Amino acid sequence: PRLIFGNQFAQHMELNIFLMRQFVSVLPMVLALMLAVYLVTRYKSTRLSVSLFVFLMLVPGIVKINYQFWHPDSIILLLVLLTIYFLQKDDLRFGRYFYLAAVACGLTTAIKLWGLFFFLAIAGYLMAGFFRHKLSLKKSLLSGLLFILTMLGTIIITSPSLLSPFIARMALDSWTGQQEKILLGPERIDPTGYYQTTLTNWLKYFGQHFMKAYFFFFAILARVAGSLCGSRKSLNRIL
Repeated sequence: PRLIFGNQFAQHMELNIFLMRQFVSVLPMVLALMLAVYLVTRYKSTRLSVSLFVFLMLVPGIVKINYQFWHPDSIILLLVLLTIYFLQKDDLRFGRYFYLAAVACGLTTAIKLWGLFFFLAIAGYLMAGFFRHKLSLKKSLLSGLLFILTMLGTIIITSPSLLSPFIARMALDSWTGQQEKILLGPERIDPTGYYQTTLTNWLKYFGQHFMKAYFFFFAILARVAGSLCGSRKSLNRIL
């Protein structure tokens, strides 16, 4: 719109919001769910793959994200799934796919810090490489360090303003304040309960946006079982 309409582009509000919604929410979500289905089915069964994709697209939380445009959660979900895909593709070889996972993880961190939640997955992945004799102790430590450096490089390249001490200090202060709210709850009155802590409070919103609370526990048990047996042990262990 800016190229077509010039300085008048801001007047085309409906078109701008439509395009933002398509490229910030809908398209990344479609790609993310296609990748999620591929991770499980490998597209070997058309009927199963299409059914699973349609089912995921109709989950209430997914529908709600798809008509928004002011949160980059769809982009983050795509990058999270790409990180998981690259780790599975690497298959303990610690080659280029391992470092592509670091790039995707770095992008996720640069946008909304979600990539930091991968610390257990990456630590476990490195330990698996060590115990299966894919890596020596020295090389596993080096691979972990290179993963972190690749993440940091990605963050700096995509957020070069962080090289400014003033901007970096502001970002750190903001992040520290948010961490306190997440861990301890908000200081201000929160009648909606959105920012209250404890699993019980969180499961209420899981039920609203996804499924009933009991499915959350079923999913965890299924993930543990899939990590011990079945054809997708490596995927389940990463998850």
